[in-house]
Amino acid sequence: MRRILYGVLMVSLAFNLSGWDSKLANEIIQKNPIVKTVHLTKKTQKVVNTPEKVTVTELKLTVGKETFNVQLYENKTSQALIELLPMTVDMGEMNGNEKYYYLSKKLPIALEQPSDIHAGDLMLYGSDCLVLFYENFSSAYQYTRIGSIEDADGLAQALGNKNCSVTIDIVKNNKDKDKEKSNE
Repeated sequence: MRRILYGVLMVSLAFNLSGWDSKLANEIIQKNPIVKTVHLTKKTQKVVNTPEKVTVTELKLTVGKETFNVQLYENKTSQALIELLPMTVDMGEMNGNEKYYYLSKKLPIALEQPSDIHAGDLMLYGSDCLVLFYENFSSAYQYTRIGSIEDADGLAQALGNKNCSVTIDIVKNNKDKDKEKSNE
């Protein structure tokens, strides 16, 4: 009985794979990055789209006329922050090296004690205090990492040494920008 089932399985598998066109499959995957699975058989050639949640990996942070790109860490805290965006907040000044803002919602935490803080680090203190560092220094406090500004040159000057208004938004990719232009 096992031999018969094995034979039927092998014949069925050979029939389905004989029409496989790997060149077409690769072309479909390259043109459609959300395509997870391509089913190609001798009789039919169909694409099964398995959309996945698009993960935002970059934010833009605007202070006055200056804009800085923030690369996000892949964690639950970053994803929870994205759900609150866009936002414009009045950040308070602290210690001559950081700006802070208490969020209206608590975010997931994964506390760690970074020995060195770098200008451009965006972190969460506790579960609801968003902190943007604009100077390098050592710290014994615990934070949850959210992201880091790619090029923090000019950040301290843009933020100044008093409270300031900061806008945080999602960076749109070129396809989104093209779609907006066509809708105008």
